[in-house]
Order: sequence, then C-alpha cells, then structure tokens
Amino acid sequence: MLVHESSSSSCLLLSFEMYNLILSGNCYSAGLGAPEPRKLQLSLARAEEAKQKALIKAKQKRKDASLPTVMINGKRQKRSALLRVAQVPYPFTSRKQYERSMRRPIGPEWNTCQSVRALTKKPELTRAGAIIAPISTKVKEG
Repeated sequence: MLVHESSSSSCLLLSFEMYNLILSGNCYSAGLGAPEPRKLQLSLARAEEAKQKALIKAKQKRKDASLPTVMINGKRQKRSALLRVAQVPYPFTSRKQYERSMRRPIGPEWNTCQSVRALTKKPELTRAGAIIAPISTKVKEG
C-alpha cells in the first residue's frame, strides 16, 4: 500500500493506484489495514505460479540453458551476416584451414616488419597517373 503523509496537514493522501483499488469494488470496503480477501490472495498466488512455470519453460528452451555463465543472443545480426562467407575461399580446401588462418594475427606486434608488409600488401599496385590497359576479350595464347 502506498501512503504519503503530508507535512502541511495531518491527513493521509492515498496514491492514485490505491484509490482505484478501493473504488473499483475489489472487496476493499472494510477500509485501510484490513487483510486482503482470500479469493484475491489465491488468484494472485496462482498467477505467480503460472508466471514462474512459464519462466522455467522459457529458460529450458534456450540454447544456453545448460551453460550457467553463458548468455546466447537469439537475435539475428544483419551486419555480421554480411561478413560471413558463403563458400571457402580459393586457396583453402576446408573450413578448418580457413578458420585457422583467420585466427592467426597479422599485426606488427606478432610478426616481423617484412612479413606484415607481405601479408597486408595490396594485390596490384599502380602509381597515380599510370595508364591501365583495358581488358581485352581475346584469349591470350602461350
């Protein structure tokens, strides 16, 4: 019950919620301080039990139910889906090889300067202003 005692007057001001409960005909006609009706207590207890059962069922359906310290987010992340690869890229023959190469760090903290330069080098370098020959449709022999 939410009751607020005003400092300027000695009357008690009831909160809006309690006022609605008293006037709504929920068997509160005995006045303030009277115990809740038995039917209301039972219905609140049943509602709480149903809520707890639904919560337990929902927890059991989760993928991380057996993992106490893990919380798996079930939502699909659109941005991370763009970064996924549909097939294993060319030089690799299996998914295991590809994932192993992705785990290997590239930065200068773990590799020498020459290897970092080789690992991060662009595939084709052209200088600014250089003329690039157009792609020809003819097949080269030789």
